[in-house]
Amino acid sequence: MSPIAARKKTIIWMIAAIVLAVSSIALGAGLIVSHNSLTDTRNQLTDTQSALSSTQSTLADTENSLSAAKDTLASTEATLADTQTTLDTTAAALTDTQTTLASTEATLAETQGTLADRETELSATKDTLSNTEATLAETQGTLADRETELSATKDT
Repeated sequence: MSPIAARKKTIIWMIAAIVLAVSSIALGAGLIVSHNSLTDTRNQLTDTQSALSSTQSTLADTENSLSAAKDTLASTEATLADTQTTLDTTAAALTDTQTTLASTEATLAETQGTLADRETELSATKDTLSNTEATLAETQGTLADRETELSATKDT
């Protein structure tokens, strides 16, 4: 093989190695973005769980208020109209709280599903990156061998 052909071949291998390195960097960036997204999703899950706990506490408080309103209604006939208004208001608040709780639980379930999907995507991305790194190492080894051959060819 002529020195020019050998040099062209070496340049082609170098370009291939550069393309592979750039691809690996892009995959690494994608992995970082996926990891950040997974972290954000975990943070959202924590926030949702805190909101659920707060909502459950509010629901317990509302249920206690409803019980007190019922006791007042039974013992005080003179304030029946006022107590009924309070009871209606408390019942509406309870319904709103239950609706919020149901929505929060649905969001939590969706977030947990999304978290599992993100973890699967992250695992697949890690596997792809690992395979790409192995291919890059193999290509770099081949490139080094070609450079050694080229150097030996130049010496003769």
